[in-house]
Amino acid sequence: MDLLDQENEEFQDSEDFSEGHERSPHEALILALGYLGVRDLFVIENVCTSLRSIVQNDPLLWRSIHIDPPLNEKITDDSFTNS
Repeated sequence: MDLLDQENEEFQDSEDFSEGHERSPHEALILALGYLGVRDLFVIENVCTSLRSIVQNDPLLWRSIHIDPPLNEKITDDSFTNS
C-alpha cells in the first residue's frame, strides 16, 4: 500500500467518524483528562457518551480535586463522612 492509499483510507475512516459513528477516544486524550480541573471535566463529560463514561468511571480523574475559594472553606473532611 503506498502513501496515497494509506492517506485515503485514513480520510475515509474520519468520514465514518463524522457521520455519527462513535469510537473510543485516543489514549492520549484520556491521559490528558487527568490534567483538567473539575469544571473542565464536567464540560468534557457532555461532549459524547464515550467521554462521559470515561469521566464518570475513571477513579484516577477524581483522586485529587482542587476547589477554589470561597467554596473550599465550606468543605471539610467531615462533610464527606456518613452521618
